[in-house]
Amino acid sequence: MKPFVALLSGFLFVLLFNSGCGSQKKALESNIVLTSLTENAPDRLEKNLFDLDQLSLKIKTTYKDKSMQQSITINVKMIDDSLIWASVTAFNIEVARALITVDSFKLIDRINRKYYLGGINMMERYLKQSFTLSQLQDLFVGNAMYQPSGYQSTRDDVRLGHLLYSDSSVLNTLQLTEGFRVRYSVLKDPTNTREADVDYDNFQRIKKSGSLPTKIGIEITGDQSQKINLDMTYSSVSIDPIGPVSFSIPSKYEKGF
Repeated sequence: MKPFVALLSGFLFVLLFNSGCGSQKKALESNIVLTSLTENAPDRLEKNLFDLDQLSLKIKTTYKDKSMQQSITINVKMIDDSLIWASVTAFNIEVARALITVDSFKLIDRINRKYYLGGINMMERYLKQSFTLSQLQDLFVGNAMYQPSGYQSTRDDVRLGHLLYSDSSVLNTLQLTEGFRVRYSVLKDPTNTREADVDYDNFQRIKKSGSLPTKIGIEITGDQSQKINLDMTYSSVSIDPIGPVSFSIPSKYEKGF
């Protein structure tokens, strides 16, 4: 179970393309990083957030840690502030299925014939950080994970102009594109023992919704020099309405915890 929980958790940490509803692939938008930000940068960030309503994705993903490397496909369905449904397949066989709502987390492990049920806070044991459903959805579409008004424009010799959000549990640094979309996002805990670096690239405009990254690279480092890398390419996307999602636990599966 552990590789698949870690794999799915990394994908959630987080964690695009042909598009539906009449939208088509268009020329890539600029991914050039702004080196200087004005005080109104948080306002411009907010005005350029991707407008998530309903989104279906097919994601080609390469997962790598110190002991394994695996290519997988993740099919994702999201309804804004309602749910994330995900099916993970390897070699055209489903190995895991997850359903996350505002207050619940459910996971089926088909390899070990187990299932896991709990509150959304159950993911914290794997991600080492608590996230809301909307924050997880923001990771997929390249939005800021916290309210843009909570970020401040700042500058240093490494990242030059950037936005910084901080509270007692997390530090989040954002570097923005010329279109005021998130190009790089760094999440750290205040003790600097865990870090997630997210690289958003190949932005394309999706009709009525805004600019969406088509490639995402994630590097997660933790205690004892643990490192997880995920390279994700969104091979298809649809903004068509999502019907009922399927999540049924086989009767012979055992409860994991």
